[in-house]
Amino acid sequence: MTTVEPLEPVDVVVRHEFCGPLLWSNRRHAFFLPKEAGENALVTRAVERKSAGQEWDDGSLPAGLADDLRELGLDGRVREIRSPYQDRLSGPLEIYFDYTWLCNLARHKCGQDSFCYAAEFLGPTTMREQRVRELMAELAQWGVMRVHLAGGEPTINKRALANYLDSASEQGLYTSMATNGLLIDDDTLDIILRNGLKSVSFSIDGASEETFGAVRGPGLFDKVVAALRHTVRRKRETGSDMRVCVKPTYTPSTPYSELEALVELGIDAGADVVKFANPERCLHHEQGFYSQQVDEYYAAIEYIGTLQKTYGSQISITNVSNPMAGCGDIGIPGLSGCIGGQELIALNPDGSVTPCLMHPRKLGNIDDQFTGLRDFWNGSTQLTDFWKALEKPEGCSGCDIYSSCRSGSTTRRIVQIGRFDPERSTGDFSAVKDPLCTRDYLARHPEKKLPEPPADDLTALRHFREIAVRHSL
Repeated sequence: MTTVEPLEPVDVVVRHEFCGPLLWSNRRHAFFLPKEAGENALVTRAVERKSAGQEWDDGSLPAGLADDLRELGLDGRVREIRSPYQDRLSGPLEIYFDYTWLCNLARHKCGQDSFCYAAEFLGPTTMREQRVRELMAELAQWGVMRVHLAGGEPTINKRALANYLDSASEQGLYTSMATNGLLIDDDTLDIILRNGLKSVSFSIDGASEETFGAVRGPGLFDKVVAALRHTVRRKRETGSDMRVCVKPTYTPSTPYSELEALVELGIDAGADVVKFANPERCLHHEQGFYSQQVDEYYAAIEYIGTLQKTYGSQISITNVSNPMAGCGDIGIPGLSGCIGGQELIALNPDGSVTPCLMHPRKLGNIDDQFTGLRDFWNGSTQLTDFWKALEKPEGCSGCDIYSSCRSGSTTRRIVQIGRFDPERSTGDFSAVKDPLCTRDYLARHPEKKLPEPPADDLTALRHFREIAVRHSL
């Protein structure tokens, strides 16, 4: 077996991109760009001085900018990556990277099948451990610093899970994981906790045996909640700052009492976050489906906002990335269309690459067609064709909240037209807006208003904006 050597650990990775110096801070575990384009050159020169062994803070920087760079880690170790492109990113910022389609619930055909495209592929396909390690090294060299693991069920094979998480942390990558929780035990938690994950999210789609069982199958609810509680206990015992999350998938018709009960379950179990950022969206519907639930969709967003106010002192609650939830700007300034396939991509166990986990459009295969992820990014005509389709549709022209929406969900746009490809893995969406368009909703409901901007975050940087790699949902 070929040994994959880890990169030297650094405090900051600087990607010199078309949009300016894109900084990954290992101290803040996030990407940042200068807020003002006029400061791009100042930051770039400071980084270049640092790399040349000179004093990066030579007195020419505004005091606040120097303070921010110090906070991000420029006073520590730095690695630079230079982009060959003037009009696009040299690579994504984050990746959904699933190493297996094995799932302990596959034979049950849980209710998630209705909107989980991976359910169509669940089976033995699992990426070789050496290949996983090679790809983690490539991601680090490429400057793709955030990794999300789901599946399949990632805890189904302890050795493979350890290989995945250990290799990610060895390469300095920051990882999150989703699990159904049924296979969580102390050995699995040892693997998770030694690797400093950002979060572990439990897929709990109902707050009782009845509602959970309707989605995941009968007799499982108590086991999952017990695993959630045990994970919280182990986290506290080890002093880990990993966030333990409850992550339901829900629809606008989910009873509000059920949403509140999920929050109360999270509080009672000691979880850190309840993630309501994952409303159902997929291609398994007939034409126009989502346009029939617009008001209910926005009412659910508003209700989750009331839950945030009611329970926010006890637990963090995330809402949908939508202007009506005050989500702020999405992704890299200057890019249009969904982040899927741009700031984020999904890599599957068979080597295929798709825009995200909910849009299974095949963009290429790194094993059959390319030598790796960067070769795919630089050479896939399917990817460049997808970028062309992401160009802003005419209906989005002149929108003053576009940066918080980016034309919405490609899957909902495909369903709106109903022009699916033969495999129903993608379809036409280039000429249509998201049927849940916020601007259209506000035009129909002039009594509704966008929320006020949140109060200033005292931990925020004055000269840099954090890049939020979030789907518009």
